[in-house]
Amino acid sequence: MPSSHYIVISYLVRQIVLDIVEATAVMADLEKGGLVQIQSSGELVIKELGGIS
Repeated sequence: MPSSHYIVISYLVRQIVLDIVEATAVMADLEKGGLVQIQSSGELVIKELGGIS
C-alpha cells in the first residue's frame, strides 16, 4: 500500500474518528468512485467537485 493510502487512512481514523476497517473501506470507495487516485509515483490526486458559487 503506497504511503498516500496510509496518510488518508490515518486522517480518517484521527480526524473523522473512524476505525481502521471503516477508514480502509472509505478509501477503497473513494478510489472506486474516481474521487481519489494514487499515481504510480505514490502521489495522491484528489478530484475537485463543483463548489458553491
